[in-house]
Amino acid sequence: MEINSLLGKEFSDTWSYSTILNFKSQIARGYRFGTDEEGEETRTLRTHFFSPAYLQFGVGLYWKKSTDLWLNIAPFTQRITFVSRQFTQDLADGKAYFGVSQERNHLFELGASVSGFYKFEVLENVFFENQLALYTDYLGEPKNIDFDYTLSAYIKVNEYISTRLEIQLVYDDNAVQALQSREVFGVGVSLTL
Repeated sequence: MEINSLLGKEFSDTWSYSTILNFKSQIARGYRFGTDEEGEETRTLRTHFFSPAYLQFGVGLYWKKSTDLWLNIAPFTQRITFVSRQFTQDLADGKAYFGVSQERNHLFELGASVSGFYKFEVLENVFFENQLALYTDYLGEPKNIDFDYTLSAYIKVNEYISTRLEIQLVYDDNAVQALQSREVFGVGVSLTL
C-alpha cells in the first residue's frame, strides 16, 4: 500500500517549490521460510500490516516538463520507520529490525530524497514507464543510498485487452542489505457498459 501527495507553488513554467508526503506499508503478513533439524519446513513471522511502515515528508523543488517527465529534489526530507515492538523486544544487542533498535518502535532519519518519472512510447501501443526514488540519511550513513526503481511495460493489444509487465528493484540497507526484486505480469480486459 502506498499513498503519495505533492503540493507545489510554481515560480516558473517548469519549476515549483514542493512539499512531498509518502506513506508505505503492506497489508499481508510476510514470513521467513527455512528448514529445521528434521528437514521440516518452518516459517517465522517477519512482517505484518504497519510493521514496517514508512512515512516520508520533505521540502524542495519540483521540475515538470509534462505528465510523462518530472523530477522532485527534496534536500530536507524526514523519514520515520515504524515497526511493532513484538519484532524488536527480543533483538540481540547491536541488532536492528528494519533499522529500528532493540525495544524501540520507530527510527527517525533526516536526509535528502530525489524521485523521478519518465514515460515514453517505444512502438505504437507499447509504453515504458520508469519510476525512481532515492534517499540518503544525513544522520546515519550518507554514503548508503536507498533506491526503489520500477520499470513497467504496458502493451495495448486491442480495444479490449492490455498487458503489463512490471519489474521492481529495491535496496534499503536498514531493511535487507541485499538487492530485492519483484516481477508482476498482468492481463487486463476492458469493457464499456
